Amino acid sequence: MKSTLLLLTVVVLMTGGRGLVGNIKAGEWGPVTNNLQMSLRLQCAQVEIKTNEPVRLLIQVRNVLTNEVIGIPRPKEAIEKIGYFSFDVVSPSGRDISPASRPKPYYGSARFLAPGHSVDFKVDLSRICNLEEIGTYKIIARRTETRTDIRTKEVIPFEVRSNPLYVSVVADK
Repeated sequence: MKSTLLLLTVVVLMTGGRGLVGNIKAGEWGPVTNNLQMSLRLQCAQVEIKTNEPVRLLIQVRNVLTNEVIGIPRPKEAIEKIGYFSFDVVSPSGRDISPASRPKPYYGSARFLAPGHSVDFKVDLSRICNLEEIGTYKIIARRTETRTDIRTKEVIPFEVRSNPLYVSVVADK
């Protein structure tokens, strides 16, 4: 038991504290909910967005199970148009400027996630939320999913939340 704990500690230290699933740094994923986890980041490597520039986000949803496949709906339309994700957005002045969440019916398919795998979604947040104020915004993505209880056949909704993403908006010179 002690040797297993020591080995696990050495592995964590050698990986720089990164999680054991994937190559994402610890803290870049939201909490695990019903074996799903969500990550939110900018699509580009830049750390600042200029006013009037699009705010393009990359959302990843992953299956943290080790032995079960999970199905995730995959719409064909632009994610922003159908309200596939909800966003909590707090402006630099502390105001809640979250866009209204109005999910609409959509067509698409299912993406089946093998254990440890993820699916990517690209979202242009600037299409549904105005980030004109100079300063740092706090953004969290949310998605309501469902699972079916095998015994009762009851469909149970649950919410998956991302990590908080801090985006700095600077003046366009």
